[in-house]
This record gives sequence, structure tokens and C-alpha cells, in this order.
Amino acid sequence: VTAGFGMTTGNAQSVNLSGAGMVSHRFTPDDLLAFDASVAFQPSTLQTATDVNGDGVITPDEVVSITQSVSEAWGTRLRYDHFFGLNAIYALAFAGGDVPAGKQFLAGVQAGYSRALYKTATSELVGELGIDYTYQRYVVGDPSSLNIAAVRAYLGYLGNPTSDLSYNASIEYLGNMNEESTPTGRVGAFGD
Repeated sequence: VTAGFGMTTGNAQSVNLSGAGMVSHRFTPDDLLAFDASVAFQPSTLQTATDVNGDGVITPDEVVSITQSVSEAWGTRLRYDHFFGLNAIYALAFAGGDVPAGKQFLAGVQAGYSRALYKTATSELVGELGIDYTYQRYVVGDPSSLNIAAVRAYLGYLGNPTSDLSYNASIEYLGNMNEESTPTGRVGAFGD
């Protein structure tokens, strides 16, 4: 379980709140089920001024504070892995959203193949290939929702140099296999 808090001040004030949790269970040495959830919330207040009377001087009554939420991100994920040696097959389901980012709701499933490319007692490099299906419902705009089928490639590194310290880094590619209509015209597969 992790939690985060940050605050900035100046011409703009913001508060950052975040949290995440993960739980996993090995049913057998070869079968792992993991669930994780995360949330990030950030309200921000910006002060802006307008010389309403045009006298070239900003007075206190011409300063306006605008408060808005710039992040309301949340996500959940349930993943199952079946291992055989350094290889595994996986399946996962996920859901999430972030209204200020324009995504009211998204959900999907993934399935694929995973391989430990490098593994020691304190580190592991994993590569994955699979397919992804995602449904996204937008806050505004046309289309109001979108179904996306994608090819997925992933490379991730996990280090555990001590029992009290772990770190990770990863990169993921999702290649959209759908054709889409956009405001600037039609976009072909792998073009978005």
C-alpha cells in the first residue's frame, strides 16, 4: 500500500493526493492472481487578473480565483498468470477513468505471453506480447465512446536490492488495429 501527498503554492496552488494498493496470492507455485487499485486526485486554484476598468492598474477586486480539478484518475486491475519455467501466459481485466482528462470510464481485457528475459535473486527483466481490447467512454465529443483492439508489447524491469527497497521501470506499446474517423479525417490501423 502506498500513499502520496504534495502541495504547491504561488500564482497557482495545488494539492496532490494519491494512493495505491496491491494484493496477490499464489494458488500453486505456477498460478498467481493479483489485484491492484490506484487513485490520484489534484484540485488546483489559479489566480488571474483582468483590468476591467482599463485604468492600467490591477486592483484587488479585479483578481479572480479559478478552482478546478485537474486529476481524478482511478484504476483497478485483476491479473492471472500461469507460469511454466521462465514463461507464462496471462489474462487481465481492468477498469478506470479520469473525468478532467476527458475519459469518463474505460474498461478492457488483455491476454498474452510473458517471458523472464533475465532473472537473478535481486532483479528481473520481463518481456510480454499480447492483445488488448479497451472500451472508452468520453466526457464530451464525438464519438462519445470508442472500442479499441490493439497489439501490446511490454518490457519491464524490477529490482529488489534489499528486503526494504524495490524499484521498477517499464515501457509499453499499444498499436491500435482499428481504423478511426477523426476531426481531421480517417486514420488507418496503427496510425493512432
